[in-house]
Amino acid sequence: MSKKILEVHKPFLSTSNVYGTLLSIISDDERIRPWIYSNFIQIRYVIDWDVYFFDNHDFLIDICPYLNKSTLDRSLITQWATFKDFIIHAIDNDFYVWCHLDRFHIPGHAEYLKQSNFHETLIYGYDINENTVYFSDNMADGAYKNSTCSFENIEASNKEVYMERNFISRVILLKKNNKTDNYTINREYIIDGLQRLLFSKRSFDLINNEVLCIYGLDVYHHLSSRITNRKEDLPELDIRVFNLLWEHKKLMVMRLEYLNQISCLVNAQDLIEESKALDVKSYITRNMALKYNVKPNKDSLESINRELISIRNREQILLERILARI
Repeated sequence: MSKKILEVHKPFLSTSNVYGTLLSIISDDERIRPWIYSNFIQIRYVIDWDVYFFDNHDFLIDICPYLNKSTLDRSLITQWATFKDFIIHAIDNDFYVWCHLDRFHIPGHAEYLKQSNFHETLIYGYDINENTVYFSDNMADGAYKNSTCSFENIEASNKEVYMERNFISRVILLKKNNKTDNYTINREYIIDGLQRLLFSKRSFDLINNEVLCIYGLDVYHHLSSRITNRKEDLPELDIRVFNLLWEHKKLMVMRLEYLNQISCLVNAQDLIEESKALDVKSYITRNMALKYNVKPNKDSLESINRELISIRNREQILLERILARI
């Protein structure tokens, strides 16, 4: 076979490579909705990493019932003559290849030919005649996109990735699990997630249990404090957190509509409308942050801060109302 491209779709969450990878593979499957809506509720700021995430970020792919996952030590792929041969073998057997590659060698990244940076990359196809590898990643503008490069680029980017840390050196094979029984909505898990979000309660983390985090609505206070305390420096804002907060609201709208549809939420239309309003408000705030990074000024920073506090306060009221009816 000279060409094979596995199916990928535009993910509805993509702030993190993990969400983009997971959902680009399975988001066409309507069966995933109950699982998606039962998760992706709590948010956290990981102090040790200075990054904002959905909860259980580290093992969402591990626990997803619609994906089969196999993890390989990178040394095992030396059984193939080249990384190219390994990719072809995996794709031919309907496995997506998800692994860290060095962006220095891959066109389309801001680091291309400038600096080394290992980052998770999803490889989903190849074309031998065109000397092309198909992959997805957060590209130079931060957006999760489908792109291509040559086999030479991919070979070079793989050769650089040999580190002692397992999560970087491993290679993960992903395959859609079409035999999974339909997952039903987990009402108790949703309630627990909403309560943890509302009261900023610590979540259980079996992988990084010693990592310091800020949870739930307290994330807004933390972000607001960072903005307030750095006014004099006029810092560039990390767009990822604003995008995450917007995607969090976008998904809440979808969740409430689904819960209303299956009669798991009582008299939900007003809740859905308020959730939609917060979705729009979060999207506008994200765009304000984008504009601020192009043209920084204190007034814009103060406006962004006011919007964050407003969103946080309205979300608190919304969560209380949802919990009273679910």
